[in-house]
Amino acid sequence: MISYSKLAAERDSDEYRELFRAVFAKEMSEELFAWKYLANPHQVDREHCLIFVARDGDQLVGARSLFPGRVFYRGAWYAGAQGGDTMVLPSHRGRGIFSALLELSVAELGARGLNVLYNFPNRNSLRGNLSQGARLTKKMYTGVRLLDAGKARRRETHKLLPAPDLPVRGELPAPRGYALTLGLYAAPQVDELFLQAFTGVGLVAQDRTSAQLNWRFGQYPNPHKTYRFIHLWQDQVLLGYAVLALSGNGVGEIADYLVRGHSPGHFTRLLGGALSWFRRHGATHAKVWYAYPEHRGVLTLRGFIPKRLNISFVTRFLAPAPFEQAPWYLSMGDTDTF
Repeated sequence: MISYSKLAAERDSDEYRELFRAVFAKEMSEELFAWKYLANPHQVDREHCLIFVARDGDQLVGARSLFPGRVFYRGAWYAGAQGGDTMVLPSHRGRGIFSALLELSVAELGARGLNVLYNFPNRNSLRGNLSQGARLTKKMYTGVRLLDAGKARRRETHKLLPAPDLPVRGELPAPRGYALTLGLYAAPQVDELFLQAFTGVGLVAQDRTSAQLNWRFGQYPNPHKTYRFIHLWQDQVLLGYAVLALSGNGVGEIADYLVRGHSPGHFTRLLGGALSWFRRHGATHAKVWYAYPEHRGVLTLRGFIPKRLNISFVTRFLAPAPFEQAPWYLSMGDTDTF
């Protein structure tokens, strides 16, 4: 007999982490659990962390988590949540557990007044999301540029390697009249930049204030990737930032970025700094998502080739909202894959 409830986060976190290991064949440390579910600046449920579980007797056989957050559209904030880790033991699949956990989580969001549920399901779970009322909003692509063909051929791809130890601050080459600085955290001026970029613009964006970015990347206890922020300045005015990630395997990622007015020129300068940093630290290739349409041409000119990903972006609105048909600004860091 399958029963459903909320996870008692303090008491049952070890059991939850064991289920995670059994389903995904990788470990979730105590530190990662605490960061992921308890330290989230928008967490609204400290007791249960918005984690819903299925038990067969005393055995934990399934779980679904939600990551509460907020999205910004035309000058206003809206409460929402992203669907997170969803897992069912292979021995218990095909018994409706996935659907039941999804409905429990949606009911909880509605009760808490959260407007929208958004998610990045892979091809295996996309159909289940759509059958439960989600709408396919966007198919996802990444741009890939090869930086070192020789290293790429020799790169270790079958196991995860420790995150590289990299400088936490410094400067990068920048065009005349501009400065590119490197740091561990987002500058406070990012808050104003975010509001400038999305107020009055018909794009939906997840929270990119400095507090959110610093939790998401600066404090992320990832044993396999190192994260750094670069900031583009002109006369002490912040024109853009990018979050750069470098894995122990040598893969460089622009996990998130934003430039003032979504300017292609500012993006070109920021991208140049990112590629310089990747080369300096021996990245074999670089990846970035096509977050803004007018930046696609910049990426093409810089040698990035689009590649279809195994994930899509879906939304489900629990109450009427003015952005149900609006496009979203989506970067690699917007996903739940942390």
